[in-house]
Amino acid sequence: MRKKLEPYLNTYVLCKGWIKNWEDINEKQPQRRVYVTHPTIRKPNKNLLYKELPIISTEHHLNLFINKKDVGNYELETTFENYSPIEFSGFIKGYVRSNGSSDYGIYPTKRSLLHLKLNALGDIFYYLAKDPDNCFNEDFYRFTRSAKRKLIKLLEELEAAGNQLPTFHYTYQWYKTDIEGWMSAADTCIKHIETACSNRSLRRANKIKEDFTKRYRC
Repeated sequence: MRKKLEPYLNTYVLCKGWIKNWEDINEKQPQRRVYVTHPTIRKPNKNLLYKELPIISTEHHLNLFINKKDVGNYELETTFENYSPIEFSGFIKGYVRSNGSSDYGIYPTKRSLLHLKLNALGDIFYYLAKDPDNCFNEDFYRFTRSAKRKLIKLLEELEAAGNQLPTFHYTYQWYKTDIEGWMSAADTCIKHIETACSNRSLRRANKIKEDFTKRYRC
């Protein structure tokens, strides 16, 4: 019995372990049952990375039941094969086995993709911005405005996570600083393009045929 988990009943936790085996269960609620060996369960703190968090316990194993519709989120970083590492978050809950005995396990929450979304957006931004030929064209302007909206959504997602922010990769402050940094960069790019488009001599100097920004501004 996982007695070390008992004092933390209904507590949100972060966990890492290794996949030993798995199976898809297609019953009333399709799930993937994952046998996780030697999971280390830590008490969360949005200001600390997972490796810095206090350990609640390291168990021999636990069974992780992932909703089938959420498996794809795991597969972005997790390879379902023997002894592949797996990261997950969830709540400690009690349950009763078919033989009548009781124990404690982790009921997973939906996997956060915040770090992947932010990194992907940053990679595209950097790739486009590093080419001088892109700096004043319409596609880059359209992308930058779209990126700004997405960054606002990511900031909202970050704040909504509160104390349930997974910190396997980054802390709250890192996310906040990075998102706000990209938002500032987006604002600068938008301003420079709009300034160049609104001035005839700047349009000529930057080979801009027309003020295309008017089509996107309300």
